[in-house]
Amino acid sequence: MSQTTKIVNAYAKAFYQNLLYTGHSNVSFPGMLMKSQSGTSFSSNLDTIGQELEILRACFLYSKELEKVFQNPTIPDKEKMRAIISVIPGLSPRVNAFLKILADRNHLFLLPAISKKFHFFLEKSKKIIHVRFQIAGAFPKHFGFELFALLQKITKTDQIILKASYEPKLLGGSIFEYNSLALDKSILKEFGDFFKEN
Repeated sequence: MSQTTKIVNAYAKAFYQNLLYTGHSNVSFPGMLMKSQSGTSFSSNLDTIGQELEILRACFLYSKELEKVFQNPTIPDKEKMRAIISVIPGLSPRVNAFLKILADRNHLFLLPAISKKFHFFLEKSKKIIHVRFQIAGAFPKHFGFELFALLQKITKTDQIILKASYEPKLLGGSIFEYNSLALDKSILKEFGDFFKEN
């Protein structure tokens, strides 16, 4: 693990844990519903902050104007932060405070990676899992409901983000990927195995 990755992980974890364990009457573990002092659901606040970080990440990665600013080493991070706020006004006080910490330490350039890691912690606490599914033909009618029911049994969660795609190169069948494991039930795989044996 590189030093930059360690710094990114430390920032994301510290920010996430700070949001979890400060400012509410009921302290709980990740994934459990918490109440803020105002009585509102704290999980929605976490989601809002996650969305703000995702917007910031998208701006860093896809805005030509911000890209010019952030690639210029002569512009101090505090000015870069002002540029962010001018492009995305109305960020929550906690996100603004977090940006200020990054700017004070000249670490604003790490924000896209920190946002990605923050979402990892957020999804883990909600037991959200990602599943990739490739199929060679059209999806049969009612296939989505059957697939979702099967995924619920396999993953033991109903928080599933399914990335389904059509892949004609498979010739037939499907490929299912979950938790770094792949189940290849395609004709292409069967052809490959056949030629390996002969």
